[in-house]
Amino acid sequence: MALRPGVGKALLTTHVLTSVGWVGAVLIYLALGIAAVTSTDTALVRAAYLAMDWAAWVVLVPLAVASLVTGVVQSLVTRWGLMRHYWVIFKLAITVVATTVLVAYTGTLDQFASIATEDRSRASTCGCCVARPSSSTPPERSSCYSPPPCSRSTSRPG
Repeated sequence: MALRPGVGKALLTTHVLTSVGWVGAVLIYLALGIAAVTSTDTALVRAAYLAMDWAAWVVLVPLAVASLVTGVVQSLVTRWGLMRHYWVIFKLAITVVATTVLVAYTGTLDQFASIATEDRSRASTCGCCVARPSSSTPPERSSCYSPPPCSRSTSRPG
């Protein structure tokens, strides 16, 4: 299928921009993930998980889907074809697997974000506090969250 030169260039530009944008967003997401896992600051960990949840739904998933769609469309309307060259099939397989894993992981990320937004006083009320397992973190600086839902209901001594 022959395209006008301007349409072909616009499609190629869109595909390259969405693919490179996706890679850039993944790098920022990775930096947030490293900050969330390595930090001892509870506020930073909570903020990182909230930012990661937002970025996954608003930036990563749309760019992944756009990269997949523009790549398939471009392969179907150009001389490269979808199944003509091994590298096109390889790129398609990588993109499909990465997009599938991303969408599957967003459910877990939603749970982390909901835990990050919970009221911290609930942990001390029910006695379900879970501290970050790190011997180098002093007890007063360990992160503490309450797993949803609280498994037992005890009243706070008072």
